[in-house]
Amino acid sequence: MKLSLSLFACVFVVASLSGQTAGDLAWTFSTGGIIYASAAVDENGRVFVASEDGKVYALDVSATGATQAWAFTTGDWIDASATVSDGTVYVGSWDNKFYALDASTGTEQWSYETGSLIISSAAAGPDGALYFGSSDTVFYALRADGTVKWEKYVGSEIDSSPAIAVDGTIYFGAYDGTLYAVSTGGDLRWTYTVDEVDGFDNRIASSPALDYDGNIYFGSGNGIFYCLSPGGTLNWSFQASEEIDSSPVFDAEGNVYFASRDGYLYCLDPDGVENWRAAIGDVFYSSPVADADGNLYIAAYAGDGSTALYCFTPDGEVLWTNEIPAVSDSSPIITEDGLLLIGAEDGNLYAFYTESAPGTTAWPRFGLDLANTSSVYTSTAPDDPVAYFSDGVSTGGNWYYVPGLEFVNVAAFPWCYHETLGWAYFTGDGSGSYWLWHAAQEAWLYTSESDFPNFFNAFLDTWTLYSPDEDGNMFFYDFSSQEWYLTQ
Repeated sequence: MKLSLSLFACVFVVASLSGQTAGDLAWTFSTGGIIYASAAVDENGRVFVASEDGKVYALDVSATGATQAWAFTTGDWIDASATVSDGTVYVGSWDNKFYALDASTGTEQWSYETGSLIISSAAAGPDGALYFGSSDTVFYALRADGTVKWEKYVGSEIDSSPAIAVDGTIYFGAYDGTLYAVSTGGDLRWTYTVDEVDGFDNRIASSPALDYDGNIYFGSGNGIFYCLSPGGTLNWSFQASEEIDSSPVFDAEGNVYFASRDGYLYCLDPDGVENWRAAIGDVFYSSPVADADGNLYIAAYAGDGSTALYCFTPDGEVLWTNEIPAVSDSSPIITEDGLLLIGAEDGNLYAFYTESAPGTTAWPRFGLDLANTSSVYTSTAPDDPVAYFSDGVSTGGNWYYVPGLEFVNVAAFPWCYHETLGWAYFTGDGSGSYWLWHAAQEAWLYTSESDFPNFFNAFLDTWTLYSPDEDGNMFFYDFSSQEWYLTQ
């Protein structure tokens, strides 16, 4: 039954900044409904949190409180976490719609209606596209302007939030117990179906996390935690005693952490061997978060309607605990200022001091980064295009002649316009070796000064030769199939 609650947005400052230590409560911000969503933070430090009162809140926060900048009302509850990309806040709602909101003003830019409610949070691709699942059993890819890029019917509810890998592969789970690997062009690469276990269902509500080698980690309703290779083969699995809907995170050593409904926080080494486990209480969907010092934070139900918030060292020692006087199933986030933000069923967003900063591991929190992009390539490109193209020679008007790439316009860096290739998103080390997302081909390509005009196509897993014709058509010769193909 949906509760109708009147909204009273307020800020309650519980203590002054002086004398605060790690684990102390800094402040709370009240919404009109349960907060299951994880907060998101944009590049300016503004916080966005969704509530089951149907609103998305934009907050300007400090160590002593939060001020509401704006609130946007959807047509129903919101369980999904917001995603921030290029000044836009994206979020799905129980009203079946996926929204794009201006991060500065909260103005609706567009919305897209699916066939059912949306619990999955969106991943933001390097090309600006948004990827998310719906309870209508369809996985969606929308362009940044709200038009449909493609849709993928899987036939089962999708609550799992997707993760985008280094080669552009999108991973997500569904309630049929299948993990799907799909290209950003919508092609199915492979699937992996988890084990049937008596007394359990095999749903995958856990959102996958990726390590530096591209391996995929996720839990299942069957109580088993999985690690798959980028090609979809099983590296190892680990059996807990109850469901694993919580999503995993990593520390700097590559150890993986996740929680189960059996009441334990687990720490496994990169080979799947248990390092330690800690009894914390019931955890349903809330995921851990790692800080810059290697500490892990997790919220667990403590009974009597309250939640215990823990801070663990990488060795499993409890540094501190504090109580949230309500049930919390929100995944915490740590801001650049060291505030841990977590929502609860009493409608409050809680802020705790940590005396640390966000983790910088392969996957330190639900949603990967502060903006919840869940995409490895959204923040890897350098800020200075001139320094990036170290061998480039300016030819005026933001154009550079780059050895091995010829003429490139850097006005919209990290998106660059190549004289004949068109739009591409650049990453790599910038010293004559480049990975670039080719927007027209929808593929990651690699080249270098010595290889150009040969490109390695990560989607085709083969080398290609680039040869445009006199009309500007982009032809590639695939050395594996020994065939030419045209990119429109």
